[in-house]
Amino acid sequence: MGIASLVLGIISIPLIPFCGIITYLPAIVGLILGIVDIVLKKKRGEKRGIAIAGTILSAISTVLITVWIILTIGFGIINAVGEGNTINQSKKNADIYRNAANYEQQLLNSNKTK
Repeated sequence: MGIASLVLGIISIPLIPFCGIITYLPAIVGLILGIVDIVLKKKRGEKRGIAIAGTILSAISTVLITVWIILTIGFGIINAVGEGNTINQSKKNADIYRNAANYEQQLLNSNKTK
């Protein structure tokens, strides 16, 4: 179980950008397996280094996944707000160009009547 915990902890870290929230599954399973293996090996008096390493890596990957999700949602909100401002600015620019064209047309018409 300790080796499985270590493998799941190692695998879940590089998968974070590609799988996002789905990566919680191997990280949490690795965390559970590591903790169970630590407890069992402590009772038996066996070495538990691999189980500890797997538990630590699974815990780190769980934290990294949480940070990744928070950042992804945060940047998505910032981008959505920014897009709204871009659309509003584009509308303002269109109004400015339209007003400039109308003013130019009025100047041309006033020159023709003179």
